[in-house]
Amino acid sequence: MDNRNPKSSLNSREIEILQYLKRRGRVMKSELLKVVTSPPLLSRYVEHLRSQELLTVEENREKHRKFFIELTPKGLEVTKKLKEMEDITSGEAIQKKSISVELPEGMHSQIIKILKLDREGKSEQDFVIDAVKDKIRKWKKNNEEIEGRP
Repeated sequence: MDNRNPKSSLNSREIEILQYLKRRGRVMKSELLKVVTSPPLLSRYVEHLRSQELLTVEENREKHRKFFIELTPKGLEVTKKLKEMEDITSGEAIQKKSISVELPEGMHSQIIKILKLDREGKSEQDFVIDAVKDKIRKWKKNNEEIEGRP
């Protein structure tokens, strides 16, 4: 028994049908038997997707009982969102970014020390606090010299 909310959720087979249609475009319904091998189940899934306005079903006028199926614009949008979700879960959507920063003189060596954890036997926290205090002392000294104080 299918216990999902018929107005909202999609099961894995319905998602596969949408993805297949995204790749192949307009197909005969019988071609979807490659995705769902049971004709009654395929009909149920197609009807659910049609009711969600994710695909259209068009009867072939030349051959009765032959149907063409294709994604609607809404169905295409759903497949794009599914792809985005897949990319995120696989890690492909996470882009690595690099930044470029100009560092004041002497700051580079401080950062290298921190990165190498050259802490002179201190804890990381104490080392960082000392490095910040040292930078503040140097900044104060430079500001005093600029203002004409010894």
